[in-house]
Amino acid sequence: MNDKQEQAGDDVFLEQRKMQADGYGRFSIYVWIGSGVYLFYVDNSLSFLSWQALLFFVPGIFLVSGIVGGLFFVIGTGLAKVYAKFVNVWDTSIGSLVLVYGTALVLRVAQLVVTFIAAKATVSLL
Repeated sequence: MNDKQEQAGDDVFLEQRKMQADGYGRFSIYVWIGSGVYLFYVDNSLSFLSWQALLFFVPGIFLVSGIVGGLFFVIGTGLAKVYAKFVNVWDTSIGSLVLVYGTALVLRVAQLVVTFIAAKATVSLL
């Protein structure tokens, strides 16, 4: 491979990492908003038109995207590096697919749970 091919490969890899980071952050934002709507709806002491809602939603979206989304991006990237050493990327056997996609599903469910717990804890502080 020449330098241009390596640079093109690195550019594709960096673009893919940016898309993954955006995906983790965006998922955290969606769960935060959904959790907030649910929690504000079921808690009669809170109102959507209040300073608590403004404080929960506006800075909360940015914080959850950076903190929870970033944390799960780091975990997902670390797991991908571990799998790259042990799993043949060209192996399409059921076991390999279940391992990779099962881990991705567990990671997303864990991100959903952590984000909801963070939202519930934040609402309880308001």
